[in-house]
Amino acid sequence: MMTWSPDLVNGVWMRVKWTRKALINLDNAVAFIAADKPAAATNVALKIFNAAKMLAGQPGI
Repeated sequence: MMTWSPDLVNGVWMRVKWTRKALINLDNAVAFIAADKPAAATNVALKIFNAAKMLAGQPGI
């Protein structure tokens, strides 16, 4: 399981936890995209990881 704790929010560290299933699903989706467009697959993966990091800093959304 992956976790991030990038931001201190209201005095509390927030974490995003990735379950094994979520990581497998992400890996499968990225592999599917990479079969046709490897660069696009990398961009998709980065966008998803960056969005998850932002959730740690914006737990109210």
